[in-house]
Amino acid sequence: MPKSAKLKIAIVGATGYTGLVLTELLLAHPKVEIQSLISESYAGKKFTDIYPAFTGLLAQTCAKPSLKLLQKADLVFFATPNGIAHKLAPALIKAGIKVIDLSADYRLRDLKSYEKAYGFKRKDKNLNAKSIYALAEFKRKDIAKNPAVIANPGCYTTASILALTPLLQAHKSGKIKLDLDSIIIDAKSGTSGAGRKAATEQLYAEINESISAYKAAGQHRHVPELEAFFAELTRQKTTISFTPHLVPMTRGLLATCYIRLNSKTSVEALRKLYAQAYAKEPFVELLAPGIQPQTKWVLGTNRALVQIELDKRNNQITVTSVIDNLIKGAAGQAVQNMNIIMGYPEVMGLALAPMLP
Repeated sequence: MPKSAKLKIAIVGATGYTGLVLTELLLAHPKVEIQSLISESYAGKKFTDIYPAFTGLLAQTCAKPSLKLLQKADLVFFATPNGIAHKLAPALIKAGIKVIDLSADYRLRDLKSYEKAYGFKRKDKNLNAKSIYALAEFKRKDIAKNPAVIANPGCYTTASILALTPLLQAHKSGKIKLDLDSIIIDAKSGTSGAGRKAATEQLYAEINESISAYKAAGQHRHVPELEAFFAELTRQKTTISFTPHLVPMTRGLLATCYIRLNSKTSVEALRKLYAQAYAKEPFVELLAPGIQPQTKWVLGTNRALVQIELDKRNNQITVTSVIDNLIKGAAGQAVQNMNIIMGYPEVMGLALAPMLP
């Protein structure tokens, strides 16, 4: 591709919420051109017929997914339900096309774990083994090597990993000692995290003025994703307790993470770990002492805000983390990964201020 040419993009699943936000971000990106918008449900319809808010901004008509069409792109984003990307990615990679998958298809190295969690049989074992779990803050060098498939982390996992990884890195290096079997993640997400679909449990009358947990006691499909990342980081088997909650708001995600400390230290020393870990990160900020992050402060941005506290009574650390589940938790992170792959400035197209008030 000539240096002056724009990167040709195809978005598979463009009419879902993640695909919609990805389209929005890429429209404003100076280095890319959206070549095709793929939607099985809305094939043949103009994107503006589905989302009139884009009138005057986008002229494309949605198309059915086909390899012939996708192979005209330089890079393909899969903003699809699980079980779709793995069927098309091998042929695209073979044709020299870059693939960023926002579903869970390439997040787990262990295909038995994937099949158990998601129910799909796989025939792409070799390609899956080459994929990169692409949380940019900790896998930047691997992403830049341009592996076969970039696997975008999930929204719950992104917030949780950003909250806990500096601690786990310090544990691995011997700076502190943690009880790795004590990890508890209590996470709350807006309803857009469930996608754009008709479901009784997502009706306004069902979710308004109510909050509920779901898939508790290790049942959620992000559990193996989190445990695999933490095990790779610490070189120890890690079992977590993860409970997600549905909150009556459109977007935003808060993860409150707990872990037991098995050595003596101070909250100031713990804060120093986070300050050092995120000092050069453009999208992660440690808040000043005593200020707890709010989801509204990251609404519409690719940022994560974190806070750490230490309860000396029981030697328990609490870390809170907030992200916009559709941006840092999905589409924005995918654009961030694209920038790294292509050698663009990492913040390009993502210098977004929060939507306040």
